[in-house]
Amino acid sequence: MPAGQYTFMDYVKVGLPLQIIMGIVMVLVLPLLFPF
Repeated sequence: MPAGQYTFMDYVKVGLPLQIIMGIVMVLVLPLLFPF
């Protein structure tokens, strides 16, 4: 029995938007921190 009755899809529903947001933020922020 998984802890907290969470299913795989619960993690996907929270994690996928978070990953997309973080990816966009990193693409915008990294060039400012490390200019080439």
